[in-house]
Amino acid sequence: MLITCLGCNSWLITPNPEQSQNYIVVPDSIYPASDIVIPNHSEWTKGHYRERIKQFKNEPLRKGDIVLIGNSITEGGGAWDQRLKLPNVRNRGISGDITDGVIERLGEICYYKPSSVFILIGINDLFNPSLTAEYVGQNILKIARIIHEKSSHTKIYIQTLLPTSTKSMIPKIREVNDILKKNTTLKTYKLIDLHLLFANEKDLIKAEYTTDGLHLSENGYKRWCDCINKFIK
Repeated sequence: MLITCLGCNSWLITPNPEQSQNYIVVPDSIYPASDIVIPNHSEWTKGHYRERIKQFKNEPLRKGDIVLIGNSITEGGGAWDQRLKLPNVRNRGISGDITDGVIERLGEICYYKPSSVFILIGINDLFNPSLTAEYVGQNILKIARIIHEKSSHTKIYIQTLLPTSTKSMIPKIREVNDILKKNTTLKTYKLIDLHLLFANEKDLIKAEYTTDGLHLSENGYKRWCDCINKFIK
């Protein structure tokens, strides 16, 4: 946690891109270190995380962007600007990522101060038996809190975790989503209940919305876009 706090301080002393229309130098301090290792990342995710951070540096955000933050479900959406028919929508999904991984890369968000962020993260955490639903839920709230404290004008939308086709995940997902629902009184974020839209009568993901019981089909992405559009248009 100390590393994150130091990172927050460094964001405050870096130049502000609003000060110049010609500002093109992106300070490295707003991104995780190139050799960063996130506890509980898989070996594959460790490498992919670093590669995606490099991509983010090469394609930095702009003030006023709408940013989608998440894991493979978000990254797999590809060109979200085309999906949502808005040029300023940016994909900040990293396949395999977890809540701790998102926390470590919030410097970019806090620096560029986007108009809106849509957060969908936590399902990979729950597949790790060492991480509790309480821990995951509180981490998601922490993500919203950090963004709100450093970018108070950014609209923050937390999306409930999507259902999967794995029955054993039902109580874990429900516990995380209950935490998110109960804390909306904090007024730091608005809740979008994606789970309700994607779940069948058995609380599993509807077959037409998934390719493998976890990731989304094209129909799933279209359903998600329909939901997001209500909040950005």
